[in-house]
Amino acid sequence: MTPDEALAILLEGNKRFRSGDSQRRTYGPSDLQRLAEGQTPIAAVVACSDSRVSPNVVFDLGLGSIFACRVPGNVAAESSLWVADMAVREFQVPLVVVMAHTGCLAVTRVIEGSASQMGPALRSEIQRAVTSVQDETGQSELERAICLNATYAAQKISDNTPILRQAESEGKT
Repeated sequence: MTPDEALAILLEGNKRFRSGDSQRRTYGPSDLQRLAEGQTPIAAVVACSDSRVSPNVVFDLGLGSIFACRVPGNVAAESSLWVADMAVREFQVPLVVVMAHTGCLAVTRVIEGSASQMGPALRSEIQRAVTSVQDETGQSELERAICLNATYAAQKISDNTPILRQAESEGKT
């Protein structure tokens, strides 16, 4: 599967999700046995830990389809880098996605200055995006910071995951 084909599957699934036409899946014993024996994800997704944005639900894909990392603010934490590395190395996924979402509480708290319990590493990752958009016009500060935060995370994952960079240069991811 090519990166473009994997992206098309995610976009089509998201279209079904957004229109209310999601495929409702049930899993029987044989499905669970197959999943217990292995996985064949088509993408790695770094997503926020927000309960409203589960990658498998948002992309309308079944279990075993997405190798996911959930972290507040979808930042490029060590776990995010590991997920990207393992997904490409072990499962040869053709696509790595950083998925942002509307109303991200982690980004909101940094903008409000009420992120003291977040931890310095997580807060500083998000603060970079918030600081960069403070003087821009157009979308709300929150929307701009959410988008830029995802862009920064994607760049950090790419920059710090050698196997991903190699797969990108070979057109595999």
